[in-house]
Amino acid sequence: MILEQLQSDDSYGEVQLPENPTKIQQLDYELGQEFIKALDNSKVNDILKAYGLTGEEVVKFKVVIDLHKAQQTSDASSNPEVQTALKEIPGFDFTLLSCCIKDGLCVRW
Repeated sequence: MILEQLQSDDSYGEVQLPENPTKIQQLDYELGQEFIKALDNSKVNDILKAYGLTGEEVVKFKVVIDLHKAQQTSDASSNPEVQTALKEIPGFDFTLLSCCIKDGLCVRW
């Protein structure tokens, strides 16, 4: 895994950064924290309940970086460490965050 395994005590739950995180690990962590907080403080769970989609892990979310576009943007090039890291990732897309609704909350998996 490119992120060199963000650390978690179990397959779900609070993710912790390693001692000396890379910029990509920091991005994943910060974006994940905010994404999950936004989902948890939204009406997403109420909407899912209204449609009967409350089963554990029925709804999943992914935050994906389009590597081709990210490598071409001037914003990404303003941070050379991030730009270099993005160029080293093979493929066209890079999933930063995966989470699902579990017990009414968005948790990483």
